[in-house]
Amino acid sequence: MKSESHNLSDFSPLGLKTRRDIHGDEWVNLNLDNMTEWDRYWQTKATNTNWNQTWARGIIPVQTLSLVNLSMLASIGHWGEFEHHFRNALNRTNVPLIQLRETMLHISQYCGMCTGGEIWKIARRVLKEENIDLSGLPPLDSSTLDLDEFNPVGMTVRRDILGDEWVDANLENITEWDRHWQIFATNTNWATTWARGIIPQQSLSLVNISVLAATGQWSEFEHHFRNALVRTKVPLIQLREIMLHISQYCGMCTGGQIWKIARRILKEENIDLSGLPPIVNTK
Repeated sequence: MKSESHNLSDFSPLGLKTRRDIHGDEWVNLNLDNMTEWDRYWQTKATNTNWNQTWARGIIPVQTLSLVNLSMLASIGHWGEFEHHFRNALNRTNVPLIQLRETMLHISQYCGMCTGGEIWKIARRVLKEENIDLSGLPPLDSSTLDLDEFNPVGMTVRRDILGDEWVDANLENITEWDRHWQIFATNTNWATTWARGIIPQQSLSLVNISVLAATGQWSEFEHHFRNALVRTKVPLIQLREIMLHISQYCGMCTGGQIWKIARRILKEENIDLSGLPPIVNTK
């Protein structure tokens, strides 16, 4: 049955429009054309609780949500969905190439070599298929990859984001066993994607929170959520929105864990929630 033949009266018009804007008519129609009574409720739920909510409200720009989605999908190894969202980021949400490359580097740093190898391979193929001109993409400075000594820019940014207490606790306990790891973490992470400013630090905080939630790194999630509150100063309304977005894409169990952690941190940091506006359901 073709999508135009389905009764879509229970689908949110705004959710359906947003879904088409991000995914494209061809992709959405393919899902709706094959819809049966078995999965009709799921298609309605996906449209009305995802595309009608965090994607439609505009609290977080769709380009940032695209970067967040790529990060989560890479983290949990959903390669087909990663490819689809990478293509959409190129062609539909129009994320700048330089930001896409930066996010890919950031994902590779936080998720490791195997995940990195897979997403760069997928992206290379998609860029070729879409005939993307890469001639204007500027080269990156590789001087920070020197692993003999701590990069001063990396160390400054690491302290800015994580705080002196956290960094000093790591460095005071350093030995010859892990000295190279501390230099590696500082020079290949904090001196690169966090320091370059290609993606704003508030956006990187949202990306990190999403990756850490998707991979179940609860202690690191707690640390980066606290930093997002007090150091990169992500607005509360955006933090709540990204938590909803993570819960939709990573499921109920992950959602339950991150909301519990966040509630405790908000209490510990004495965050005033009285000015946080209620969520208005879009139609």
